[in-house]
Amino acid sequence: MRGLIDHHTDTISSPSDSLISCGSWVLDSLQDLPMLKKVFIIGVSKEALQHIPASISKNIVTYTENSLQSNFTIIIQSISQNIPTDSVYISMDKGVLDRKNALTGWDHGTLRLKQMMKMMKALFQNENVSGVDVCGDYPVNPTNDYESQDKGAIEKNNCAKGYTIECLKKWTHYKFSVLLNAL
Repeated sequence: MRGLIDHHTDTISSPSDSLISCGSWVLDSLQDLPMLKKVFIIGVSKEALQHIPASISKNIVTYTENSLQSNFTIIIQSISQNIPTDSVYISMDKGVLDRKNALTGWDHGTLRLKQMMKMMKALFQNENVSGVDVCGDYPVNPTNDYESQDKGAIEKNNCAKGYTIECLKKWTHYKFSVLLNAL
């Protein structure tokens, strides 16, 4: 099972059959990986739901950013209860976050960084998390590294990245310690 925490569905057809893009990888994965049965998309905008093709809709479970804001605790429990597999891989796109917590080159969601980490903690406590990736950095042109807008975006994203890494290290260390104690 794949968990995607993103403001977008990433289910738009790629412009080329030989290219998997950041906007098409979920669609391509569900079409080409027979072992992948279900993708949970958490924090998606209501408008982005229209981009999910009917051919894969039965394999996708969505939790919109609006539902997270109104039922956060209930949704965290629902996600854990509805995961159909023993192993979960999680992709986090910073585009799901409120602009106060991270900046990307596209539209943003409204999830707060601490809310995202609360979800991640619940998943680490209740599921076998096999891996995590984080994407969605602000596009910076090296010649403009020192412009205040770019510098501020880099600093904000580095803070979000640092907090995420510290949380993940703590939770993976805990899981590893529990595993060692069980042996």
